[in-house]
Amino acid sequence: MVNYAQATGDVDRLGRLSKKCKNCDSGLRFIEDVYADGGQIRGGIATPTRFETSFINMRGEQWAVVDSALKLTPQVVDAAGSTKDARYPGGERSVRLYLEPDAETWTLRSLGTR
Repeated sequence: MVNYAQATGDVDRLGRLSKKCKNCDSGLRFIEDVYADGGQIRGGIATPTRFETSFINMRGEQWAVVDSALKLTPQVVDAAGSTKDARYPGGERSVRLYLEPDAETWTLRSLGTR
């Protein structure tokens, strides 16, 4: 969903996957702002290369902790005008996600790099 949101500026579906996740909300706002100003995001496609899952007790519930390695393609953030343009080289990044059980699914509550 992150790849789709970055490529299109449509963050609706991505936003439904998280709840009270500051890093997630910041990422969504960034994508929205780039596209709202007439910019676009090219590249930055994330491909998971490894997953490790464990569980922790959070407030009496078993939350999932997912550690993942992501392979990222180079990315260009082409903001409106040229003063805010940015280039990122890609590479590999480790991330950790905390998922809260929510009815019959999981909701992302925290996302960070490791």
